[in-house]
Amino acid sequence: MSESPQMSADPAGDRLLRASEVMQRLGVSRSTAYRLMSDGTLPVVRFGGSKHRPRTIRVREQSLNKWMEENESCAGPPNQERDGS
Repeated sequence: MSESPQMSADPAGDRLLRASEVMQRLGVSRSTAYRLMSDGTLPVVRFGGSKHRPRTIRVREQSLNKWMEENESCAGPPNQERDGS
């Protein structure tokens, strides 16, 4: 069984992820995954499309991993309220 062209690996061994895979990796809703992909938040690859068919949009797995590392934050100590003293 052969892979579909959009899901095959590139020469570097990087996969192109669908919105549903991005959704699972990030733990967000499908609509949020699509928004992150379409508004430029995540780096994407766009291809195909025609007058009657929308362009295909995918995220490189390595790009998603890098984006996740760059946007990872550590929770600091909780804010302490000042007592006015």
